[in-house]
Amino acid sequence: EFIYEVERLVTGGVEAGEFKKQDFNVAFSLICGTLGAITFLNGENVLEKDLGIYGQTIADAIYTALSCQQALSHTPG
Repeated sequence: EFIYEVERLVTGGVEAGEFKKQDFNVAFSLICGTLGAITFLNGENVLEKDLGIYGQTIADAIYTALSCQQALSHTPG
């Protein structure tokens, strides 16, 4: 059911023109990878702040990664 809910979120965002069209498996991995990583860091007690403090930043990062808006480009230097 979790996969279905994420698929609805991503598909709805694409249909609304808010998210770029991309392979669902990649979008799913991006979302779950981000959430899994912060959960791991929390479990290892390496976060400098309470887990809840990171919620909006994580949501913004996931949205930016899925969004149709151009992200800032980074040229390795």
